[in-house]
Amino acid sequence: MTAASAAGKPENFSQNKKSLLTTRTHVCYSLLMTGGQDMSKESDARKRELNGASAKSAYQQKKHANAKYNAKFDDVKTRIPKGEREKWKAYAAQNGTSLQQLIIGMMHEAMDKDGFDYSISEQSLEKSE
Repeated sequence: MTAASAAGKPENFSQNKKSLLTTRTHVCYSLLMTGGQDMSKESDARKRELNGASAKSAYQQKKHANAKYNAKFDDVKTRIPKGEREKWKAYAAQNGTSLQQLIIGMMHEAMDKDGFDYSISEQSLEKSE
């Protein structure tokens, strides 16, 4: 019986402790020397495995989120003479609103003034779907 086993420790305890210390030293040394880049690459690879190969980059995620948000809106583009846009923006600013909200508000006011039947547009939307 050896002194290690007499103390209730396995005989190869000091070897296991040395091996563990060596492994920890190696990992710490790797982190210090590479700035954690190796560990980061391994971590990223592990995340890709867990999340599937189709994990999107931050750019792709942002692009998808923007497309999903913009899908809720229609685009209306008009051509106006040079300089008009700045005048309209100044007018909107004087009224404490944005150019977009100014135009939308003016359209609704004109439609209300003319007695536009909003149910007509809702029915045409239902037909197109």
